[in-house]
Amino acid sequence: IKNELGVIIMNKIKKVGFLSKNIINYVGANLPEKEIILTKEVDTHIKNSHPNDYIYLNNIEDIINFPDYVGINSKHPNSMEFIKIMGDNILVAVRLSDNNELYVASLYKINNLKLSKRLNNKTIKSIAKLPKI
Repeated sequence: IKNELGVIIMNKIKKVGFLSKNIINYVGANLPEKEIILTKEVDTHIKNSHPNDYIYLNNIEDIINFPDYVGINSKHPNSMEFIKIMGDNILVAVRLSDNNELYVASLYKINNLKLSKRLNNKTIKSIAKLPKI
């Protein structure tokens, strides 16, 4: 089933991106190559927990599919972070569920200091340096 924008929606779930082998290898993630989903529950979490950032949910496909930075959150080994500079630094956290689904866990702004720390700690990498396949 598709909505009026052509986005596939199934059981309150929306496909918002794809985690490619190229990105997985680039950051050294132990994750499957597969589609990333956004659930209604996480949509509600973002709206309630990050109300000032909720507007960026409209750009989630762009953030995931065309990020400026990608990396792994050291607190969550089965995870990825996609960061896009859109005036603000917008981070989309993606995790692997117990039933092997990649899902958006959250979306929020990070400040320039946090972005710099992640780059210095090498927990994220610039997509501009991603080797071409």
